[in-house]
Amino acid sequence: MLIDVDTILVLLIGTNLIAAAVMFAEWLRCRDIALAWFFSAFLALSMSAALLPLRFSSWGVPSLGAAIVLVLLGHGMLFSGVAAFCGRPNLAKYGVVGAAVWLVFWMFSPLADQQGWRLALSSSITAIYSYAGAHFLLRFASRSWLVQLVAGVFALRAAFSVARGVAAATGLDFNHPLLAGYGVTIVLMWGLWSTVLLGHLLLALTHESRESSLVRLAETDALTGADNRRAFVLKGEAIVAQSTSLEETALLMLDLDHFKQINDEHGHAFGDEILKEFAEIVRRHVGPTDSFARLGGEEFALLLPGGNAAVAATMAEAIRLDFESRTRGVTSLGRTATVSIGVATTRQAADLDELMKWADDALYLAKSKGRNRVEMITPAVRKAASSATKATSQPVSKGLAYPV
Repeated sequence: MLIDVDTILVLLIGTNLIAAAVMFAEWLRCRDIALAWFFSAFLALSMSAALLPLRFSSWGVPSLGAAIVLVLLGHGMLFSGVAAFCGRPNLAKYGVVGAAVWLVFWMFSPLADQQGWRLALSSSITAIYSYAGAHFLLRFASRSWLVQLVAGVFALRAAFSVARGVAAATGLDFNHPLLAGYGVTIVLMWGLWSTVLLGHLLLALTHESRESSLVRLAETDALTGADNRRAFVLKGEAIVAQSTSLEETALLMLDLDHFKQINDEHGHAFGDEILKEFAEIVRRHVGPTDSFARLGGEEFALLLPGGNAAVAATMAEAIRLDFESRTRGVTSLGRTATVSIGVATTRQAADLDELMKWADDALYLAKSKGRNRVEMITPAVRKAASSATKATSQPVSKGLAYPV
């Protein structure tokens, strides 16, 4: 038994309108440009479905052309929303190209009178937009299961459009008698199902992205873009816990030398620029699994999973030399802005707190030896230093107790 096409059309119009309304309400709440594109896309698809019943009226030809233009606009704006979501808002403008191409074809090409050519072109355009949406999500967005699911829906939409285009190009369109009258029903049902699925998934995707952004904001130092202390501790505890005797983890404690004097002489704005420059230099040396954080003031930490003492010392020296070179002559203090670095590994400590104390003691040693150097403190040296400082009542490992 055939499903009533008019009923499916009403459902399709309503579903797209609901999806558009939800996207618009969400956009009003957070002003995400991707949501604005998604709202516009579902609204265009709803208007297109509303025009389809007019194809058998005296307005049949213009209404059919307008319906196809709106369909292509809808698919194009879905791509625009994905491009904006993936951080490529400059590509969103291409969302209207497909509809423009179709309009030129419809108005000026003699082939527009043939249904096969109309279906082939419109299906090709929707397939390109759907494929592009899937490609952008998989290439530029995070590889979460939700992103992959949305990309899969776009890929299915592309495959359906390709199948319809091939059928039209070979003369077997979806209205062929061999399909027993189910052609239009298949197209409309697919549109209904994919709209319901895509509407829910896109909304969930924007929610997930916004929540991730809030987490990143809460765990990021606003000035340097490095992790803050809270994020460093959370990541660091997990990294150190996974370390073994065969695959240790190294920690670098980095502290800019004479930073108070730099601030006093040049002002805090200049000091902030030095901090940002230093963070940028460190980021050029770290790998994707390393954890870099600003612990406070001019003190930073860098955790190297799988890094032994030699690897850590080499990286620390490279950072020190790079920073010294890049900031040479930027102050009028008679010296270059420099950094002292203390290095420790999980061979010396069983947890993050103890590892930070070892690295802090190594940093104190670097400061006491004249600054602008890298030091790794051994157990014997640490014990001797601890005994010496006890005699002078100066603590070795008390955060910023070392000379600044």
